[in-house]
Amino acid sequence: MRFTRLAIALASVPAALALTLPVALVGCAASPEPAADAAPSSERVEVFQRRVDTLASVSFGGRAPGTPGIEKAARHIEGELAAMGAEPFTRGGTASWRLPFEVAGELEIQRASFAYEAPGARGQLRLEEQFNPLGISGEGSAEGTLAFVGYGIEEGPEGYSSFGATEDLSGKIAVLLRFEPLDDRGRSRWSQRDEGWSNAAGLRAKFDAVLERNPAGVIFISPPGVDDPRADTLPTARSTRFGERAGVPIVAATTEAAGRLVELADHEGRSLMDLRRLADEGEAGVIDLSAASVRLDVSMTIDRVQTDNVAGVIPGRGALADEWIVIGAHYDHLGLGQVGTSRSPRDVGTKLHPGADDNASGVAGVLQAGEELAEMYASLPSGADARSILLLFFSAEESGLLGSRDFVEKARLDPESMVAMFNLDMIGRLRRDALTVSGVGTARQFDDLLPSYWDRHGFRAELTRGGLGPSDHASFYRGGVPVLSFFTGLHEDYHTPADTPEKINPEGGARIASLVAELAFDVATTPERLEYVETRAERPSMPRMRSSVRLGFMPGSYDETERGAVVGEVLEDSPAEAAGLREGDRIVRWNGEELANIFSYMQALGGHKPGDRVDLVVERDGREVELTATLGSSDGTR
Repeated sequence: MRFTRLAIALASVPAALALTLPVALVGCAASPEPAADAAPSSERVEVFQRRVDTLASVSFGGRAPGTPGIEKAARHIEGELAAMGAEPFTRGGTASWRLPFEVAGELEIQRASFAYEAPGARGQLRLEEQFNPLGISGEGSAEGTLAFVGYGIEEGPEGYSSFGATEDLSGKIAVLLRFEPLDDRGRSRWSQRDEGWSNAAGLRAKFDAVLERNPAGVIFISPPGVDDPRADTLPTARSTRFGERAGVPIVAATTEAAGRLVELADHEGRSLMDLRRLADEGEAGVIDLSAASVRLDVSMTIDRVQTDNVAGVIPGRGALADEWIVIGAHYDHLGLGQVGTSRSPRDVGTKLHPGADDNASGVAGVLQAGEELAEMYASLPSGADARSILLLFFSAEESGLLGSRDFVEKARLDPESMVAMFNLDMIGRLRRDALTVSGVGTARQFDDLLPSYWDRHGFRAELTRGGLGPSDHASFYRGGVPVLSFFTGLHEDYHTPADTPEKINPEGGARIASLVAELAFDVATTPERLEYVETRAERPSMPRMRSSVRLGFMPGSYDETERGAVVGEVLEDSPAEAAGLREGDRIVRWNGEELANIFSYMQALGGHKPGDRVDLVVERDGREVELTATLGSSDGTR
């Protein structure tokens, strides 16, 4: 297999870098300087920054789908594509910059009621004060007696289960507890940390387990005596919109109101605390509470709003023109925090989330790569063969990769015609030349092909093989297309109002864009196609940070094969600095629990709240050092 630039580049690459690496490519310990002809010009760097400034400005409103701000962003991208000489995307004989699709918009409760009846008692709970429908609720009415299902856990440690082998909830209203089995302090029995929750407390799995048993409806409550601030907050429809809506009514009720109802419904007169303790010990199973009946009635509307992917084409040539290289980035963001998941809850609805790194930086990178490719294609000799390039900008990534899913699932391009997809998501915070790339195992040729590019452009490559992950490349990988996703790392400003343009490293972003352009050109002009490989036993290459707490350092590596969490830059005036963490430390234990890799660290961090003290063991200069850190808030407070 011969790539246009590869033979030249390999001449200057150490032999070790040309070997096929079976698990992950971690890059050089010291990154080389980029080759003189690979470094971006000062003009490219200035344009990169200007594009980020524009898209992240107040006038674009945070680019939430269905808003004037994202429409303005789409028009701006169209203008940039036209200026570089790209053509509108043509499908079914119609040429257009836009590929429209619909997403869920505002949710409005039309009707919600919660009535109960028991011997000597009947009444209704008050909406927004004692109960709320959940965002995953189905519509309609449900009536039946109650069935206590504990924590709704299918399978927990040491054979724990909330259900028997054959239990059917048909005709019952299930009463489901939040969290997981508790100790006498109201904290998890299963979490390896002093505070926090294990994966068994996840909401999606609870509801799936209960709904599989065909209840007529579900009442979701926090258990009495739990030590978690969320127990005092009644969930809302807006805060519980995840996954597909159920086919039955689902409501949340306050612990106090549900407790009174349980006492009316249980023939033995047990309290909700009594039932909680049975569930804590795994002794409850499903308990019929048939002395009372409940009627739930829920009607909600969710607006459908139109949004658009934006697409421009650099036409191919000759025998390869009908095959495609896709270079993509999402251009949507969170608006004022109402879309997706803001990590600054107190600012939702009031402060702009500008999304400079996420993902104005990726948009700027795709536009620059398109300009460079347009110049390369214009210089091709007459009669040269080249694949077509699709520059694709996705909307609704923050809502669940909806734009890329729409493109792939509706076969806007025949999957067989797509040779590769390169995704740019958060490329604006390059530090110490560390570039994370996912998907290196999704094409047979990548192991041999890629190392020369990292060397030529001066990057320390931290690579994972899997093609899945929480960004748009995953949609293409699932469609059978080899993918690479480029990323410069998580940071404290992710999904907050602090993700602003002045924090961008435009030189780093422009270097990444040039690398992608060169790689895309070489793949586009090589007759042999990349061979798709389905990677196995993979995990997401970039977990999204959803924690409300911060320790305050930038990870030094996102390589899932590395033990523990490598500490990169320690942020000034952070809990990490106060605890004595240093760049180069490797956190190997967290409150006594071994950290397998960076993902384990992020999961551990997510189980805490601001002010928690954690005991750390770090490896430093060949020895173990014990430290204690007091976690701060993700909004930057200590």
